Amino acid sequence: MGRAFQTHNDLGRLLDERVYRNALKERCAEMGIRVDAEFRIVVSVASFSESFFVDLIREDAVVYELKADKTFHPSHDAQLLDYLFLLDLNFGEPVNFRTDSVRSRIVSTSLNRAERQPEAIIHENFEKISRPFQNIPEIVSAILQEWGTHLDFKLYREAILSLPGIDAPGQVAVLDRSETISK
Repeated sequence: MGRAFQTHNDLGRLLDERVYRNALKERCAEMGIRVDAEFRIVVSVASFSESFFVDLIREDAVVYELKADKTFHPSHDAQLLDYLFLLDLNFGEPVNFRTDSVRSRIVSTSLNRAERQPEAIIHENFEKISRPFQNIPEIVSAILQEWGTHLDFKLYREAILSLPGIDAPGQVAVLDRSETISK
């Protein structure tokens, strides 16, 4: 965080987050701190694939999500938690450079990948699914086994809606019921 304050002092508060990311990466390298920038995370199932790019990861242990926004939003924490869950890490910090002084906070989770695996999917909720959608329970099971629970629901929804033969969100409304996923 000392490097973040130094970067903010040197560059000001009105630049794009990419500029801060590159400057921080360079400053960390000068200090002998290994930082990966724009670290790519790919989540996929069947024909669905989505890539996410983490701003900075320090020593494969802490995720830094850089922002150049007037204030922090709950979506910033949610995004960071998704990255922590997908990388099976416990700590991260959103860092905002747009404010008068650098702002950050700790976002953490004690849940590891094994703890985010569902014990069971209640299949009776799927019994009345019409023929074209009968593979949905298996796809949902595969997604949850691969990705775990607790990610942003939009990601699960996009993956399911990308399946062949599913044309509209109303066709899979049964998946919006919280009791379909049991922990």
